[in-house]
Amino acid sequence: MKRTQLPTGPWITIAADILGPLPTGEYLLVVVDYYSRYFEVDLLKRIRASDIISRLKTTFSRYGAPYTMITDNGSQFTDHSFERFLKDYGVEHSTSPPLWPRANGEVERQNRTLLHAMQTAQVEGKDWRQELYIFLMAYRTTPHSTTGISPADAFFQRKVRCKLPTLGLQDTPVFDGQMRDEDLRKKEEGKRHGDIAVKAQTDDIKVGDKVLLRQQKTNKLTTTYEWQPYNVISRAGAEVVISNGNKTLRRHISHTRPYEEGQTPSVQEKESTNDLDEHFPTQQAKQTTKEGRPRRERQPPVRLKDYSLS
Repeated sequence: MKRTQLPTGPWITIAADILGPLPTGEYLLVVVDYYSRYFEVDLLKRIRASDIISRLKTTFSRYGAPYTMITDNGSQFTDHSFERFLKDYGVEHSTSPPLWPRANGEVERQNRTLLHAMQTAQVEGKDWRQELYIFLMAYRTTPHSTTGISPADAFFQRKVRCKLPTLGLQDTPVFDGQMRDEDLRKKEEGKRHGDIAVKAQTDDIKVGDKVLLRQQKTNKLTTTYEWQPYNVISRAGAEVVISNGNKTLRRHISHTRPYEEGQTPSVQEKESTNDLDEHFPTQQAKQTTKEGRPRRERQPPVRLKDYSLS
């Protein structure tokens, strides 16, 4: 697993995503700063490209234009008008690989946090719109678990005052070095745990190799991987561009596996199944690998045994 490197400062790299639909039929546009973890939330009734552009213009007028924006491949973000808008502002647009939302993990985590806060308000019978602003104040002024500094302090480079009492009005300087050290330590720790959880292995797929592409299950007979191999055209980090002559696709490296010449499709499929078993072990596999105390042999009582009528 690879972790995203911390940008050199606030509002250099940002990510955007759409959360919804909500019970009211509305949506939330979430924009996250990758450096400070500070995020903005806008309520939308429609999620056309023009609606997204209108809200981003307001955000850019407040904080300026970033250097890079990361989004998924939603139709709003791949629309020609949206691409032209970012180009006019001098913003580089980067999209996550298809079928791999984890590549835009920072905004996905914020979406889960927002959703949990709104669900809590809904259960308690409160107005989730009003509770949303209370949550944003609390989140922005609370030290982040990764950086150790509150998102607002890191974003504005000053101490942001909240409802909690403070010792004075003096601004507390934010030390970039301290924040980077803490961010790196937390990410490395998360990487170690993540690699162990998914049994991550170092891949050696390179340009020119042949690979098999994982396909989505449509029925019980759908194989895990397509049988026709693809050629790797290019690779950038964990993303690969592959082609089989008829189509060219961009995918995350985890959606592929090396193809060996001479192997029959049945052998490839058998190996693919074993790969899935490593990540999603069956109940039988769990029982055979689980170690525990020896169990005594159990027998039914005598009254339940077969008997004959004379």
